[in-house]
Amino acid sequence: MHFSQFLDCFFLLILYKMSSDQVAYPTATLSSYEPNSTVDFLLSFKNFKIKRQSIRLEGEMQLFKAGGAPTADNIRVDNIQYDGYCGLHGAIQSINTSSDKNGVLDNNQEYPRYVKIYSTVNIDKAELSTRSNYVSEGRLHVDNYTRYLMFNNPGSQNVMPFSLKPMCALNDSSYDINYTKTGNVRISIRIASVPQFLYGSTATYTFNLKNLKVRYTVEPEDLKMDIPLLFNVIHSVKNTIESNNTNISAEVPVIANSMSCVFHQDSTLNTYANNNLECQYPPDVTSIEMSWNDQNNKYISYKLSNEQEILYNFVKSMGNNEPNLNAVRLQELRKGRNYGVGLRFTPTDLSNQKFAMNIQSGIGAVSYSAFLFFRGTVA
Repeated sequence: MHFSQFLDCFFLLILYKMSSDQVAYPTATLSSYEPNSTVDFLLSFKNFKIKRQSIRLEGEMQLFKAGGAPTADNIRVDNIQYDGYCGLHGAIQSINTSSDKNGVLDNNQEYPRYVKIYSTVNIDKAELSTRSNYVSEGRLHVDNYTRYLMFNNPGSQNVMPFSLKPMCALNDSSYDINYTKTGNVRISIRIASVPQFLYGSTATYTFNLKNLKVRYTVEPEDLKMDIPLLFNVIHSVKNTIESNNTNISAEVPVIANSMSCVFHQDSTLNTYANNNLECQYPPDVTSIEMSWNDQNNKYISYKLSNEQEILYNFVKSMGNNEPNLNAVRLQELRKGRNYGVGLRFTPTDLSNQKFAMNIQSGIGAVSYSAFLFFRGTVA
């Protein structure tokens, strides 16, 4: 081996040694974590940086049935399942991220609903069953098949391992997260209730998560102090629609660049018989008008009255830059499970003003929940 080749190998080895996986365990370690419980993680990495998009939540999901462990026969009788597009993200109802120096970064109280609509808009359903990064998250393109992932673990007491890449600010930064810029960072999750995650059965089922940990990759810090570290964040707001002419509004602590909204009839929310994450199609939506004041305090208003125009802007609001709304795609979006409205706009500070939306529809006296997701950046 020539000396130059030796040096090349030596420096490659140094780089390999400098990059390493770190693990953070819950601040309150338990043998298992039940539905509706909160789990906090502290990531401390002084003198290092977290590699961009390297954070993963790992663990195991275990399913239980009152009166004994579920059996293969229960699959056919009870039809227990979860939302395939969302996968095991659905077991996490909310996620909050923060850092010592930045404070709260994002606070998504409807985390799995956001994952569902993002996946519906941006991921081809064929990819969900073939790409390893989705398979490790328990994702499938058909909800009915998810029951086999939960039950098809002979001898393991229905334990399903998972590795999720959380869709949150700490996984969506402009570059690697230097400790000097942020200090310690925190991730707080709240586990979903049973009907928020599972559906399709009138029998009594429950689940828990165990062996939870956050895995992330670090390297020695490089001090890019002259370059702002930006985080793409998500804030969620829930409103209620109870008439044909409804006005809703929201303030969020973010410089927002888009808003996406999906709907769900209140009578089928958080029920065992229905998929809690369906993006339902409200009756006879005829127009959507959104308004706010821009950074120059100029009043801005957008009115969308054509269904294809509404869906086109919804898809763009979720980060799809080239929506292909052919007849088949339109039918998928409007058929009652993947419908939404939205708009992408010039970055606007919505922390001290309201974003307003008027919805003209045939909802009548039927109550719907409207879930608004604002995407933006914080420094």
